[in-house]
Amino acid sequence: MLLGILRHGDNEAALTLEAKGIVMQPVRQALLHLRNEHSVDQIRDIVERSSDGTIMVLTPTMWTLKDLCLSATQACFNGFLEGTTSTTVREPEVRRILQVLSRNTRNNIVLIGESGVGKSVVLRDVARCFASGQVTDTLRDKEPFWVEWDRLQTMSSNPAPYWLNYCLDRAAHQGVILFLDDVAEHVDFGSRLGTDGPETSLWRHLSNKTMQVVMTMKPSEYAKFANESPLHRHFEPVRIPELSTEQTITVLNEVIRQRLSTHHAVSIADEAIPTAADLANRYIPDQFLPAKAVTLLDEACANVQTARLDVDRVRLKFEAMDKAIHDFDGAGSEPESPEHQLNRALYVRQWTEEHAPELNAAYSRDLGLVDDEAVRRTLAELKGIPVQELRVPDSTEPSPQPSDLTTPAATRLPNRLTSTAVLLGAAHYAHDAIPDTPAITNNLLSLNRRLTDVEHGSFSPDRVHQPTTDLDTPHIPAIVEATRAATDTLLVYYSGHGLIADDGQLYLGLATTDPELWEYTALPYDKLRKAVHDAPARNKILILDCCFAGRAIDDLSDPGRSSGQLDIEGTYVLTATTATRTAHASDGADHTAFTGALLGVLSEGVDEREELIRLSDIYSRLDRRLIAKGLPKPQQRGTNNIHNLALTRNPRWNRTLAA
Repeated sequence: MLLGILRHGDNEAALTLEAKGIVMQPVRQALLHLRNEHSVDQIRDIVERSSDGTIMVLTPTMWTLKDLCLSATQACFNGFLEGTTSTTVREPEVRRILQVLSRNTRNNIVLIGESGVGKSVVLRDVARCFASGQVTDTLRDKEPFWVEWDRLQTMSSNPAPYWLNYCLDRAAHQGVILFLDDVAEHVDFGSRLGTDGPETSLWRHLSNKTMQVVMTMKPSEYAKFANESPLHRHFEPVRIPELSTEQTITVLNEVIRQRLSTHHAVSIADEAIPTAADLANRYIPDQFLPAKAVTLLDEACANVQTARLDVDRVRLKFEAMDKAIHDFDGAGSEPESPEHQLNRALYVRQWTEEHAPELNAAYSRDLGLVDDEAVRRTLAELKGIPVQELRVPDSTEPSPQPSDLTTPAATRLPNRLTSTAVLLGAAHYAHDAIPDTPAITNNLLSLNRRLTDVEHGSFSPDRVHQPTTDLDTPHIPAIVEATRAATDTLLVYYSGHGLIADDGQLYLGLATTDPELWEYTALPYDKLRKAVHDAPARNKILILDCCFAGRAIDDLSDPGRSSGQLDIEGTYVLTATTATRTAHASDGADHTAFTGALLGVLSEGVDEREELIRLSDIYSRLDRRLIAKGLPKPQQRGTNNIHNLALTRNPRWNRTLAA
């Protein structure tokens, strides 16, 4: 009926529409297009009512694939997809992707990798290959399109998955390869087939081989959906591992350095690049290379740029001083008199001494230069670690290898039959000079109950060794023997007094430690470290609740080498404090501050959708709890992928929400 009204524009209805500001011809063309391309129900779906109540019909140009998605090859020509890496860094992954896309069957790909390893950048590298023609003959007539979730979300009030259906329909039979980045955040692959969601449309098109798809997922997302949907039938998994430190340095030099220099208007020194990569790899264990190194270098550039404001403030103070001296000269005694000259000198000296720290801080830096010291200062501010404690490996020292998706620990609980927990503590001391800490007794008992809890625990009661609440020298042989019994996971916990020797080594207090001879009567941390190193366990967790516990972070090394040179494979260390701060135990409290917070996380749980409480989950919540109370910031460090290992089950887990 509306087409009939628009066809003859001299009728009363058409004149009314025209009076309302509606242009006849574009609306008629839109209706003709919709009638030819869509059913009545589809037309109803894509006709919307605007906020002021008027009807608006979406024009035909909005339904082309190039309007719904981003042409990846065209974007490369326009310089839109900047940030592609050197092909030497990700060449194996890019080559594998092109090889799978060239196949006749199962030629769709899911890129699997943690956040920050560069899955999106690999997609950009693939797009660059298409733009430059460096693809196989099978792929030369195909064009990749990037589904931009933000663009789909802003097209109307409908969510992005609603529009993905139209993207899939437009891409069919056109020789298109769709890039779906972070697809699990927008598409529910676990939903039942036959629904109206985009996942049903996706499986239909892939089954009919009318298009190809490359999408990215995190390992946890892939593990969740792989067995619940046709994902494994249609997609070939290609893993994107974390870059090594050396590869990260290459990316920073070849891609990131120039971009950050231009953005911040600073110069990045050569030594800042490896320093950023090494420090990020060593002190930011809960993120992944190369993203965490890029973020650290970006922060350092912003820090140097901000430092210019300090100089501006000092300049204003100099101007104020000049004005004050000028006013001083214009008042009081004669300017040339000895008395005036003396008072003037005393004034300048007083002003200089008062502002000396600020002046030195402002002018001690090379403005506009981001060097290794700037990177160190930035990391120290971000992590709460004193600058002097930050250590970059020597050039001869092997860098810790990046996390691999298969070693040494996936997200799982320790094996009850082959895992051991050793709980150590000294609550009471023979010498009056060392104060007793009764809360340590509760620490050991409560942690034992939590780890062996029938419903949520992860250790068998007969494999949790707690020799005493007053640890002493005679107990050491039994402790070493207990560590050798674990082949899957070894957990060693200590709570007590921590002491520092003149050479900087950490000692752990025992019940009979003599404050005058503590280097001979306390337990050297090196001995505990050696017991952990020699243990056959695949995963090793060390938790220290004592003063100066952060010393263990740098001492997590092979005892056959100098301190800190080689990380023990598959080890995670969690400490109550940094290397220079004391731990806290309030009078009358049931537990020490750190262990009390740890028990709180384990007993209260984390997100309801998570079945297990991982080590990384524990640290993030510990950090927030302790910092909020003004207590020392905990420290952590792990090698490989051990931070994904779970310590207990999550009491808050909701099976319905997780599904």
